[in-house]
Amino acid sequence: MIYSIVAYSCLVLFAREIKVMENIEKTSASASSGMLPLIAVIVVIGLLIAFLSPAVHHPAVHQQTSQSVPSSGMSIYGKPTITIVQINKILSYYHSPAAGQGQAIYNEAVNYGIDPAIELAFFWHESGFGENGMARITHSIGNLRCIDNAACVNTQGGVCQPGQSCYASFPSYDAGAKAWCALLSSSLYRGDGLTTVESIIPRYAPAADNNDEQAYINSVETAVQTWRSGRVEVVA
Repeated sequence: MIYSIVAYSCLVLFAREIKVMENIEKTSASASSGMLPLIAVIVVIGLLIAFLSPAVHHPAVHQQTSQSVPSSGMSIYGKPTITIVQINKILSYYHSPAAGQGQAIYNEAVNYGIDPAIELAFFWHESGFGENGMARITHSIGNLRCIDNAACVNTQGGVCQPGQSCYASFPSYDAGAKAWCALLSSSLYRGDGLTTVESIIPRYAPAADNNDEQAYINSVETAVQTWRSGRVEVVA
């Protein structure tokens, strides 16, 4: 920067000398010839300084990427963004069979570092808070298929037989919530870098199983944003 300023100053002086020379030329040719060596020196010095000045480079801005960084979107992990009172209010509003069990549902999520609002949104999308489908029988927050350490039942609630469509069944919504949180925190999801709604859904409810992945994502995120704003009813 200093070199550039010096070069610029020299050029300014050169311009001034040229103007002076034009005036002097009208009155004295000898005086003009006497100034030429000085002007030449100034010009040479200015050019040398400008040439030797280091170029200023602005570093390029690159977006950091890493395989260990979760994909962008709504993370399921973090501090609770809704309260136990809100959960109970929401469950009661939708006439859920899990109404009044907000404390247990909240606690299971917090124990795994999951925001209860996310857990509740999956519960809402999968079964309308236990009002629809297999959740009426299984007490499953996330409508889980058969997993270890849980009963495996068919669509009638009986013991699963080969070739039947079967689901994990739990003795309570508390147990169902714990199993859901444990699954999402396992090596199948969190251990594989899937920690956001956007990254989890394609594995949790893939299009190959006739699911609309984007609609599922939108549904969960809309519900979460609704409850975080203090409202109860989710408007699709």
